[in-house]
Parts: sequence; C-alpha cells; structure tokens
Amino acid sequence: MAPRRDPRWKEYGARIPRQSTWTEQAGIWSGLLPEPGFLDGPFQLLRTARSLFIYSWYDCDFLTVAVLVANQAVEAAFRVLYPELTKPSSFETLIKRARADGHLSDEQLEWAHDLRDMRNLLSHPLAHANLDVLPTVNLVGFAHEIVATIMEAVARRDRPPTPAGMPRPS
Repeated sequence: MAPRRDPRWKEYGARIPRQSTWTEQAGIWSGLLPEPGFLDGPFQLLRTARSLFIYSWYDCDFLTVAVLVANQAVEAAFRVLYPELTKPSSFETLIKRARADGHLSDEQLEWAHDLRDMRNLLSHPLAHANLDVLPTVNLVGFAHEIVATIMEAVARRDRPPTPAGMPRPS
C-alpha cells in the first residue's frame, strides 16, 4: 500500500493537497540560510528538522519533533555565537544576550521566546501537552530565520580583519 497523508491533518483543518507542498516549503526555508561554515551543527539540525517536517505529511507527530530539533538548532547557533560562556547558560539567557547585543529584531525575539516556550511545553509537560499543530509549522520557519541571522553574525565576527585602507568585502 502506498503511503498516504495522515488523516489527522484533515481534523486540523489543513488543506494540503499533496506532499510536495511540504517539500517546497522546506526548500524555501533552506534558501534562507547562508552557506555553512566550519561550525555547521545548527545547519545540520535544521536539515533534520526539514526532513521531519516533510515526512509529517504522512505522520503529523513528526511536526512536533521537527519543532524540537529546529529549537535545538537555534540554541546551538547561540552557543556558536557565544562560545566563551564558561558556565552553562539557559536558553533564555542566550536569547536575552543576543537581543542586547543587537543580533535579534523585536520580531525574532518574540519568535525565539515562542520556540523556547514550545520546547519547555513539550520537554516538561505537566500532563498531556496540547498544542495547535498548524502554528508549529511557523516555528520551524522562524527557527530558520533566527539561525540565519545568528550565523551571519558569527561569520561577521570571525571574518579576518581588513588591512588599513582596503575596502571590507560585503
């Protein structure tokens, strides 16, 4: 029997005519990211999140896991940006520092907190973690935008200095 769309998507009111719609969306998210550098852990995590997202068409539970993995990518990107932290810092502390350093817009700050809240809900449920599945799709996309922003900041930080009098490459 050929794989079929998870029937629960219909219960959620999702009109997803074909699985390729998920594949196209994952391709759009991939296009948001800069070229991976030496430290590509966040990019690898996002690639896994995109794969899980694509296969969530067949089993919508994969979407929840995709959000958790995308969240790991965001946290990993912050830890690449701030490797000098000697003691383990909470995800919230990393978000606040990135905002204070000017790396996150107000909108990205809100997304980062939404991701953290979703991670906490799913990782530490008091009971059954009820969540609206469709908005979690946005969280996977937001994670891509945040990782792109943070990893671009890392690339700017790690760029070798330009000799005096030479224009800095963009």
